[in-house]
Amino acid sequence: MFDVSSMLLSLFGGLFALSWPFFVVAWLPVLLVAASKRTDGVEKLGWAASLIFFSWLGYLLFLFAVTLRGDAAPPPRRDE
Repeated sequence: MFDVSSMLLSLFGGLFALSWPFFVVAWLPVLLVAASKRTDGVEKLGWAASLIFFSWLGYLLFLFAVTLRGDAAPPPRRDE
């Protein structure tokens, strides 16, 4: 007999299996900037926000900007 619920479950399960790599690739730049020790505070938040809108282009700009700036070490901590 034809079972609609099992057919829908297998369809959505297959779509999830095919779509999760796209979500990982889309959010990877945001995670990489969030884990970076080259920026902190509001600057990191700004880069993460730009990555949400521009994804890989924003990540390439981030790498270019922090490399051009020449920061090999993380910025000094501000004791407040």
